[in-house]
Amino acid sequence: MGKKESIRAFLDKAKRSIEIAELSLKAGSYDFAISRAYYAAFYCATALLRSSDMVFKRHSAIIANFAKEFVKSGIFDAKYSEYLRDSFELRQESDYSEVIMVTQDEALEGIENAKEFLIRTTEYLKEHGFP
Repeated sequence: MGKKESIRAFLDKAKRSIEIAELSLKAGSYDFAISRAYYAAFYCATALLRSSDMVFKRHSAIIANFAKEFVKSGIFDAKYSEYLRDSFELRQESDYSEVIMVTQDEALEGIENAKEFLIRTTEYLKEHGFP
């Protein structure tokens, strides 16, 4: 798969993750909602890194390199790195705990942050010649 196709695929996964997060929120499954919201942001960060020919397999590497390459350089506001890191932590807690630890408000905020991240990612990629 070429770079542009890979980026498109990750953006599609981000969009679908937001849709599933919203459905999970409506169903009262806040832990699943935050998990999908995190993955939407994660897929955005992955697409951005791919646009710069950077490929990482570990979540921690993607989070760290997104911050280094896109936030510290001033391309993206620091809030996007916070969105990614905060939703990762909530996802970790909710995925590996027997008790649902995520509130409705946290899930909703995570989804809204993921939507904003996707919009900004799409804008950036279009500005740089990616669909």
